[in-house]
Amino acid sequence: MGPGRTGVKGVIRDRNEAEARERSRKAEELAELAARMERANLGGKTFLEERDERVTLEGRQRGLFGHLREVGLSGFVPAVEEDRNVWVVVHIYDPVSAVIHVLD
Repeated sequence: MGPGRTGVKGVIRDRNEAEARERSRKAEELAELAARMERANLGGKTFLEERDERVTLEGRQRGLFGHLREVGLSGFVPAVEEDRNVWVVVHIYDPVSAVIHVLD
């Protein structure tokens, strides 16, 4: 602060400088906190990272990506309920209609 800081303009300037110093101080504190947290990091994985890694590994071991097969009306339910941990994609078609559309 220099001389001649009286009156309304001087008070406003003082207030702005004080706010700027406070923002600067808070920014320095946050940077210091971030640096301390980074130093304290032991390099472990988060819960979600561990879960995703475990799911990927289990998927490779169990073969989540199965096979393609054609089943009729009587074999549909047993095929879909074969393993509840595996997603099933069903493509429904009518073989008679398919032949007719090919001939068109």
